[in-house]
Parts: sequence; structure tokens; C-alpha cells
Amino acid sequence: MELKIIIDQFFRLINFTNPYIYEALGDGLEESEIKYMEQSINFDFPEDLHTLYSIKNGLQHADFERLEQTLLFQNGLFLTLEDSIKEYEYLIFDFKLRKKLPIFDSGGGDFLLFDCDKKSSTYNTIVYYSPALLITTPQSIYDSMETLFSTNIRCFIDGVYKYDDTMSLEIAPKRLASLSKKMNPNSSFWEEYERYL
Repeated sequence: MELKIIIDQFFRLINFTNPYIYEALGDGLEESEIKYMEQSINFDFPEDLHTLYSIKNGLQHADFERLEQTLLFQNGLFLTLEDSIKEYEYLIFDFKLRKKLPIFDSGGGDFLLFDCDKKSSTYNTIVYYSPALLITTPQSIYDSMETLFSTNIRCFIDGVYKYDDTMSLEIAPKRLASLSKKMNPNSSFWEEYERYL
């Protein structure tokens, strides 16, 4: 299925389950705006990244009472492209993180990074970086942008995720690990995460 359709489906689902966080998401950027910001960090964004930010541009304001109210999924605080580039400028000092753009944040220093390095074995996938968990060499967590969104759509449909009465995200970790491992067979993170639970 076309990536744009899957991302649109995900955000429609968010609008249905939590209109409050949906309203806090920025409208998509024009292609010229994405290109302009792309030039500021001196590497090309893969097409999937252009697609994502042309649909929505991250969480625009943070007047939420709890971190869990800002999450679209586990580790899913959606960064604006501007904030993504700012975070990248801090991370770039670690050679292992070069050309890996943070697109989602845990809110506590962990990131989901989109690998933009054409020479990388994880190019065009989502990798996880967590100094707190000693994952300082990014580890594959979603096989592609498409599986990131399709996995998290399935998590909402199957009740792995739900928003409670305060609009905080609740997660069933064991079911998340099982489903995500199945939908991302090329990503090593979920098997290790499942063993940890």
C-alpha cells in the first residue's frame, strides 16, 4: 500500500481516538519548505521523510500535563522538522548517528531515528537510540516508515494501545513486543525487548 495512504490512515485513527493530540499536530509542510530545511544539514532526505512531513509536521505545542499525553505510540512524541534538525545538531557529534534524523522522541532522551545514510545497512529504516538503555549504537526497530505506521495502526486496532480518560497513552508491553516483532521481522529490537519483559 502507498505510504501516504498508510500515514493518512494512522492520523485519521489518532483524530478518532484522541482529537486533543491530533489538534496539536502541525499541518504538513510544502515541498519547498522541506527542501529548504534539508539544505541546512547537508544531506538528502529520502522520499519517505518528505512524505511524512508533507502530511503532518509534528507536535506544535506542549501544553500537556503528562508526557503520556504527548505520545502517538511508544516513544512516539512526533518532532516537528525544525525540532528534528535541532536535535540532530546535538546528536551529530556521535559518528554513529550521522545522517540519522530523529523524528520521534520518548520525551526522556530516547529517539526513533530515520536512517538517511545511503551507505548504511539500515538505510531507509527506523532505528532506536537510547543512552538510558545503553543502546548507543542505533538498533533497527521498524523495517521501514511504512511498517512504523502500519504496526502502530494495528496496535490501536488490537487494543495494544489505548488512551485513558486523561488522554494518556496506555501500552500493553508484551503484546506490543509480540505484534511488532511479527510485523518487523528484519528489526532486532523487538526480540530483545520481549526477552527483557
